This record gives sequence, C-alpha cells and structure tokens, in this order.
Amino acid sequence: MPTSLHPRAADTPAGRTPEPRAAAGRMTRRGLLAGGIGAAALLGLAACGSSDDSAGSHSPGSGSAPRASSATSRRVSTLHGEVTVPAAPKRIVPFDFPEVCALLDLGIIPVGRTTYVPDFAAYSTALKGVPAIDEASSGNLAIEKIAALRPDLIIGDDWADPGKQRAPYATLQKIAPTAVFAWEQAAGNWPALAAQTAAAVGRTAELKALQATYADKAATTKSRYAALLAATRWDVIDCGKDSWDLYSANSSHGKVLAGAGLRLGAGASQSDGYKQYSLERLGMLSAAGAIITTPASLPFLRAQPLFTALPAVKAGRVYTTSLFFPASYGIATALLDEFATMCGTLQKGA
Repeated sequence: MPTSLHPRAADTPAGRTPEPRAAAGRMTRRGLLAGGIGAAALLGLAACGSSDDSAGSHSPGSGSAPRASSATSRRVSTLHGEVTVPAAPKRIVPFDFPEVCALLDLGIIPVGRTTYVPDFAAYSTALKGVPAIDEASSGNLAIEKIAALRPDLIIGDDWADPGKQRAPYATLQKIAPTAVFAWEQAAGNWPALAAQTAAAVGRTAELKALQATYADKAATTKSRYAALLAATRWDVIDCGKDSWDLYSANSSHGKVLAGAGLRLGAGASQSDGYKQYSLERLGMLSAAGAIITTPASLPFLRAQPLFTALPAVKAGRVYTTSLFFPASYGIATALLDEFATMCGTLQKGA
C-alpha cells in the first residue's frame, strides 16, 4: 500500500508550491530547467554507473567492474543513529529527489527513482527506464514497488523533528538498510544531503571533484563582477495568483547565489528559507537594484502595478531562471552559469 510522504505541509505555503516537496503534478508549475548545458560531462553521466547488479558492471560506459572493497559494510550517521550499509551497494533506491540527483551527480543510476526529479536534461537521460517508487498523483511511497526492486540500500531525507517526519522508516528498514538524512526548509542544506549520500555509497572522492568545480565557478563569478555585486542589491522571488514568496540566503538557490557574491535586499534579514506575502507587499522590493524570478511568475507579477512601478522593473533589471531549488551540484553549477550571464547583462547595461 502507498505510504504517505508528500507533501510536507509545514514546508508548503497555501495555494502554491514554493519548493519541490509536493506531488509531481503540482510541481510542474515551477517548470524547472528543461536543458542541461553540458551537465553530462560535469556529472560524469557520459559513463554512468548503475546500481543494478544485473548490469554486470558499475560503469557500463567504461566497462569497468564493480569496485572492490576490503570491507563488506560501513557505518553512516543518519537521523536514526548510525546505520550499517553495504560497502559497495549495487541496488540503490532513493525515496526523495535530492538523493536521486546526488546519485546521478556521482555517476550512479538507481534501480528506482521518485516520480518528481528536477527537469534537467542530464538527469532525464540517465533515468530513462528507471521505474518510479511512488504514486505519480500524490507522491506517496509505494512500499511494494520498493520491495520488488530488491534494494540493498535505501536512502532519503526527512524532517529532523520527529513530530514532522513522514518517511516510513520502520517499514523501509525491514526491506533493506535505510539511511535517512535531515531535510531543511527550502532545501537549504542540499550540500549536506549530497555529502551524506556520497558517504553512504562510498563516493566521497567523486563528490570532492564536483565541489571543486562548483566552488571555482562561484569564485570566478564573485571576482569577475566584484564591483557590480558590491554596488547591487538583489531580491529573489516567485509569484502566484494571490501571493508571492521572498527567498533568503538560507534557501537552496539563495545559498548558491550568495556564494557567488549576490547581496540580498529585502531578503537579507530573513532567516527562513522563504516567506510568503500578499501582493499588496510587493512595494517592499523598492530598494532592489535587480530582481530574479521564474518565467512562470512573470505573468502574475506583470499584472501587479506595485511590481511594474518598482525601480528595478522600470530599469529592465528583472531576470528569470527556472533553476529554483537546486538539490544537487549539477543543477547548482548550472544556476551559477545563469547568474554569471545575468551579471554580464547587468554590467553591460549599467
């Protein structure tokens, strides 16, 4: 029977889904990027590993055999204490999308996947033919589907607060060793989830290479546009029919952009990953020198006189990205590329 996992109501403002924590059908409104900008090379997906032991090798593109290990298991820290997992798992089932993305970044194709995964070309290609382990209409886990895949490792994330936890841990651990890591509002801790996933599957070295590429790109943007970034306050928002959301540096995308030198305006004093406001509060963005939003938000925003009257809007300094809520180094690195392009455009127009 399906086991309820999504949505996490405490993380989802009413009327709109501000982060990919709800069922896939509702998430399509966010329209995450349908394009990979060369991500396959970055992620190593040109020679992806498979977690299916029937594949005969861990990296079918290279023809190499599964990694040998002197130990048969390792201990990893999780929300439920230390858990013993296989040293070289071959049939991995992630039950939440951040772990799906992290595995793909590391060159591992799981034997099962969540219905919702950010619409990112490299990921979509790698996941072709991989069955979903949840119900497409609700996002609820289908325990029988997970069990049928005969996993040797199950990984995912959940709230640290036991009162909010939704993952059926007791049931999952009867199927296979299960490692559950802490989720934070607006996916602000995606780097920690990536690191924990890498540790659980023995791919920390590969993760370090991804981290280095990401850090170098952030540093390059921060240095190249230092004067512009010092002089400009940005705000990151999205909008629906009746309200809009303001994001802080503690959101997943806010963390990425702040690391590349973006300084927030109205969102600077906000500790929550996001806060929702009525449309009558759009004027609080008046000090922003530039605004980043989503393509799907623009029709709602353009219909609001308070938005069109903002200095940044009048100056043509509104930029869009579909890469809200990056949950992996692959998508976060693509977001850095887009932010660098925004900075270049803004600098030319200054």
